[in-house]
This record gives sequence, C-alpha cells and structure tokens, in this order.
Amino acid sequence: MTGEDLIRERGEGVDARVMLLRALGFGRADVVVAAPKSWIDVDAMSDIEEVAAAYLARTGRRMRVATKYLVQTRAFFTRHGIADYRIVESGGATEGAPAAGAAELVVDITTTGATLEANNLKVISDGVILKSEAQLAAGLKAPWTREQVDVVRFFLRTVEARARAKQLATLAWSEGQAGKSVETLTPMKSLFDAANALADKGIGPASASRPDYVFEPECVAADTLSARLGFSTP
Repeated sequence: MTGEDLIRERGEGVDARVMLLRALGFGRADVVVAAPKSWIDVDAMSDIEEVAAAYLARTGRRMRVATKYLVQTRAFFTRHGIADYRIVESGGATEGAPAAGAAELVVDITTTGATLEANNLKVISDGVILKSEAQLAAGLKAPWTREQVDVVRFFLRTVEARARAKQLATLAWSEGQAGKSVETLTPMKSLFDAANALADKGIGPASASRPDYVFEPECVAADTLSARLGFSTP
C-alpha cells in the first residue's frame, strides 16, 4: 500500500512488475511542474521549451529542474519535446530551490498548492504529471501462491463492498393485501425520486436504510491479478 507517485518512480516497465489493484481514496496529491510567478509569460510546457532554449543560448548552461521524481520528470519533459534542461536531485524542500538559486523550475508533489504559493511558484497549466493517491498494489515478480491470491480476493471484495455500500440505500415497502415485503438497493442520488415515485402510486409506507456492505460475486482486480500470475480464475 503506497502512493502511485512512488510506484511510477520505479522506472520504465513498471506496469510489467507491479499491478495497481485499487485506488484507496486517500493520500491524494498531484505531481506537477511549477515555475516562479515572476515568469509571467510562461504558462504552458511549450513556453518552458522556449525558455529552456533561450536560457541555454544566453548562459551556455542548461536550465535546472529540482525534483526527487527523476523518472517521471524525464519522461514528461521528453513527451513535451524539452531537452535543454538538467535535473538537480532534491532530497527535501524542493519548492525552495528557485528562491535559493539552486534551480529555475521544480517538479514536486502538491495537495492544496499552498506550499508552492508560499514560495511564489505557480503550477504550469498543462504541467500535471500525475494525479496520485494511495494504491493497493501487487508485485508481479513475487513468489505468489494461489492461497495468497485468495486472501487478496477476500480483502478486495470486502473493500469494494464497503465502497459500494456508501453509494447505495436499501428502500423497503409492503405490497398488496398480504403485505408482501419488497426491498431494493437504490443509488443514494436517486433515493428520494424512487420513494416519491412509490408514494405517487399509493405504495407505502416506504423506509430507507444504509447497508454496511454490498457484496458482488465478481472481483475484476483479483481475477486480473490471478490471470497475470498464471493462475486460473476460480
């Protein structure tokens, strides 16, 4: 269980070594390219390409980018055709590098943008490298057994059942003279519409409750993991 930003930093071919099983909904942060606010004409990665070329022509040196995300920075800058730069590896307080004169740009992780703001930096408009969050991940090169895959399946089904339950409600009512009890799972966003539709048909009283878990027989992530590890799907 770790942040996707750390997984993606493992280098080329990471998807052949690690499988993301499920995003866990916390630890959200973005890996971004940020520049000084004083660069008023720099808003996009294409602008950075021009600045980098001009910086090299003027100083004879490549523009510096402070970051601890070496792999993702190189890949992202390559995709945008930017070559006139060099990475300054940062062990901490990356956002302070431009003010300290250690770099011209930074690639860092941010949640609210407050720290970048405090250091007079702005996020480049198309400079979001990764929208990261905590992930449950499986190492595909580990010596898995079928029993261990079954444990993962049990865990995933439980986590998914809990997440599914947060989106649903149980709507219950009685029908007919015999008072046959009817229950149905209804999306929370349409719960009141469904209850009012019953009332318009003279059906009621209807009650709503929230389930703790809603289980489904399928578990796509576990099935995919099992297949990638060479085990048959149960």
